[in-house]
Amino acid sequence: MHHEFIRQNVYYTRFLEKMEVPLEQRRESFKKYFGDSHLCISNREEATSYLQKVLSNIQTDMVSTINTGNTKRIIIELLKIQDKCFNHYYSEKSDRQRFIQYKVDSSNLQYTYEINRNIAQDMLYGINI
Repeated sequence: MHHEFIRQNVYYTRFLEKMEVPLEQRRESFKKYFGDSHLCISNREEATSYLQKVLSNIQTDMVSTINTGNTKRIIIELLKIQDKCFNHYYSEKSDRQRFIQYKVDSSNLQYTYEINRNIAQDMLYGINI
């Protein structure tokens, strides 16, 4: 399970690079919400509890930003993210279709595209909410 988590985070990091999220911003956000200490979660209940705290902090920050910020600017930023994310999703969808057309069979390649597809869909769903 630990290996799978790390493997998916590598793809998530690459996805954020495609979305042009600066490395320093990614580091700061990760440290802010997840901390910088080593954490060992051994069961589902611990994971659920930990993620609920993280998501609560993110939600609090988002609501605060919306309440104190320029709502129009925030909506425009979300639409820009949505546009980039959709374009990336659509481009990779076209690639996946070409792989099928040309009978390219690579489990690593398929895995990468599946992870990116799932990340893009999650981001698009989140932005739409």
